[in-house]
Amino acid sequence: MIHYLGTFILQTSMMLGMTLIPFFIKRLGGDERSIAIAYGVQMTALGAACLISAPFLTRVKNGLPWCLLGIVGFGVFYAAAVFSLNPMSFFLLTGLSMCFFALA
Repeated sequence: MIHYLGTFILQTSMMLGMTLIPFFIKRLGGDERSIAIAYGVQMTALGAACLISAPFLTRVKNGLPWCLLGIVGFGVFYAAAVFSLNPMSFFLLTGLSMCFFALA
């Protein structure tokens, strides 16, 4: 039961972060094009990471350490992106955080 609660909290944090992207980009001086690029980078990184990690994660006997690595990596890189100073670093950090999100 606690696993479902953890999954719900992780999904909720990801969706809240995705909802706040326009505000982060506007704070960095970006425009609508930058917002679209941020969404595109995140979804491309998430899709590629899911396709690459799926064969590996299905063969792992105990997936909990990989899930914890994904949760910590997502949290660290997305939190770092909030403090970035330009849109390019925001794109890279959030894209990298989505790669870790695929492990969770």
